[in-house]
Amino acid sequence: MKDRELLKLVEQAKNYDSKAFGLLYEQFVSKVHSYIYYRTGNFFEAEDLTAQTFLKAFNAIGKFDGQKASFPTWLIRIANNLTIDYFRLKGRRPEVSLEYVRENCDDCNLEETVLINAMSDRAKELISGLTDEQQQVMILKFNLHFTNNEIAKALGKTEGSVKSLQHRALIKIRKILEEENGK
Repeated sequence: MKDRELLKLVEQAKNYDSKAFGLLYEQFVSKVHSYIYYRTGNFFEAEDLTAQTFLKAFNAIGKFDGQKASFPTWLIRIANNLTIDYFRLKGRRPEVSLEYVRENCDDCNLEETVLINAMSDRAKELISGLTDEQQQVMILKFNLHFTNNEIAKALGKTEGSVKSLQHRALIKIRKILEEENGK
């Protein structure tokens, strides 16, 4: 979706056009869900938090300021805040459900699915060793392909701080991998 179309939809949604907000939902629901799922490791909790994100966004759309952040960045910030609240209430115990993959992947190659899960588990394991801020930056940068500027706005940080967090995270991951490989 082009920026001009997005801005038009946002303005319509600000004027209580539920159809426009529905189109915004369809455009961004998968990105929001992916972000939350990667943070929580729980598909069903991610669905619930995604719904809460869009409910909060719908209720606050009138306060959205496109000069401060893009719409997707604003949504991720809401999702991030809800995820932080989720961890405060539930404790930090992410889970990855293989049952979900088995039940919802009839035409998948089981060997391929196991390999993808193993790689995903390894990536999550490496990322889980990072600070919470570093984890957020890595997820937004490499999973959702946000720019450093978008990440900074979503997390309420400077772009330099985002670069520094990303750099330190990559150094830490590299060090872990080198230690594992005996270097």
